[in-house]
Amino acid sequence: MDEEALSWLLDSDPAIRWQVLRDLCDAPAAEWEAERARVAVEGWGAELLSHRDASGRWTPKIYGEKWISTTYSLLELRQYGLPGEVVRDSCALFLTDDIWRKDMCIAGFALALLSWAGLPHDEVLQFVLAGQLEDGGWNCVPARHSSFHTTINVLDGLPDLAAAERGREFLLQHRLFRSHRTGEVVKPEFLRPVFPPRWRYDTLRALDHFWAADALDDERLSDALGELEKRERDGRWKATAPHPGKVWFEVDQARWNTLRALRVLRGAGRTASPA
Repeated sequence: MDEEALSWLLDSDPAIRWQVLRDLCDAPAAEWEAERARVAVEGWGAELLSHRDASGRWTPKIYGEKWISTTYSLLELRQYGLPGEVVRDSCALFLTDDIWRKDMCIAGFALALLSWAGLPHDEVLQFVLAGQLEDGGWNCVPARHSSFHTTINVLDGLPDLAAAERGREFLLQHRLFRSHRTGEVVKPEFLRPVFPPRWRYDTLRALDHFWAADALDDERLSDALGELEKRERDGRWKATAPHPGKVWFEVDQARWNTLRALRVLRGAGRTASPA
């Protein structure tokens, strides 16, 4: 692994450093857990928490204003690795607000956040399982064909059940970004990773999910992994334009993309090659 790129990643926010230590450096658990604990009190994690009010909300509605609503703020903190118990009261809002019944993407978010915080989530889980389509994925509205976006939003919150395997199979049948009918790229933006991903799909987000599920050994991932192997000559992956919307602050996309790409490639037994 490129030592300069690794050093650059470690010279960053605790939200990135602890994941680098765990996923790229094989550091002892005590070391990366200590770094992870700093997410709540330093850097991006602490800054995002500072915008939460006494009711546990970032905005009056639990879901709404993009990207500063309570839902998207919680999702971002989860991606930072903040322990879910720190914001359990905020996640518990989904137990009294049934907005998740109106959109399968929001149901996926609710499932992820409730389970992250160690809260009851069986009702949301049953709703999600009942909404799985025949092709194995999910769509935010009733439809015959699943949505890449909705499917990854559900998969990120779904426990390791047969339904999750079927959802991944839906993505694999499309080689993560190709039409299952023509083989053409479904949308060029699927090949442009963005962090935070918000509700949107891209192949790095999908590959990171496969990495977390220890499921990178399928040959149908080869196209997406081949695209991911392309990087800048300095061993880093570049930032891309964030999804339009209000934010509390900007994060370092280049570091987030590099961290995620390197751990995926390492997990797949591949080595990135400079562009």
